[in-house]
Amino acid sequence: MSPIAVRAHWDKVIRDLEARLAKAKAVRDALSDPELADEIVKSLGIQPANRPARRRGKARALTHTGKVEQFFRKHKNEWANSFEIAEGTGLKREAVRQILYKSGVERWARRPDPKGSPRVQFRLKSLKTDE
Repeated sequence: MSPIAVRAHWDKVIRDLEARLAKAKAVRDALSDPELADEIVKSLGIQPANRPARRRGKARALTHTGKVEQFFRKHKNEWANSFEIAEGTGLKREAVRQILYKSGVERWARRPDPKGSPRVQFRLKSLKTDE
């Protein structure tokens, strides 16, 4: 590419950027008018910064660990294996196993199945009732 072509290319890039800058300044100036600003913000679907966001639906969804803890509270902290917990919480068994064996080990008491099954049973070490 010749030096003249390179310069022409960069001149075009600069003109395009200057045009975008002019548009951005026009939007900024339009936003200085409070009525027009509210209209622009609403049309873009943006929540204005000076107003708190409205929550829709439940205030906060439970985490997977929260669902497992809720399962034990609902079942009076009775011993359960990972299959029972997965079925009772609606979580995949792999997610339940991750919670029980890796991410929250200190929360759970564990014991072998008293009936001789190879499945390990779990429950909360301490049942804190929030209800």
